[in-house]
Amino acid sequence: GNDDSKINYYLDVNTSAASNAWLSTIADVLRSKNLMDEPTAESYSYGGYFEKQMGNLTLLSLNTLIYSLWHIPSSDPLPLDPLHQFSWLRERLQKAAQEKRRIWIVGHIPPGLETAGFTSLWHEEYVQRYLDIVTDPELAKWVAAQLYGHVHADEFRLLPGGLAEAG
Repeated sequence: GNDDSKINYYLDVNTSAASNAWLSTIADVLRSKNLMDEPTAESYSYGGYFEKQMGNLTLLSLNTLIYSLWHIPSSDPLPLDPLHQFSWLRERLQKAAQEKRRIWIVGHIPPGLETAGFTSLWHEEYVQRYLDIVTDPELAKWVAAQLYGHVHADEFRLLPGGLAEAG
């Protein structure tokens, strides 16, 4: 979430490093309490995102802080794919399509507008990149649900032009 680090909305998106010091610390604690296995911790330590399979369902947990308008440190220009998460998401959805597995995508800060003040939550470039992936006709039908928090309200959102079988 946006306040999971020492500074609200802060996460270094230096993609040249093998891991992020803050995320590695969190992964180490979770691993020591048997709350995270080694493969999950490795992915999490790099970018704060991970995959977990539970029966016929695959959970993809995204680090959406990096797409936020309030993310710090800010970048100008914005990186096209901070922490390579969009590439990772597309690859995981392609794999799910090949295996005919349903996916739940979860994250903290949702794409789109904050409904109390109708302000954008993500940079528009990132919203578009995300929508390009989750509305791809070959991939969207494997997305059973997208679950987000942050807005402190119960909401249901529908993607414009989404496939009928997509979540």
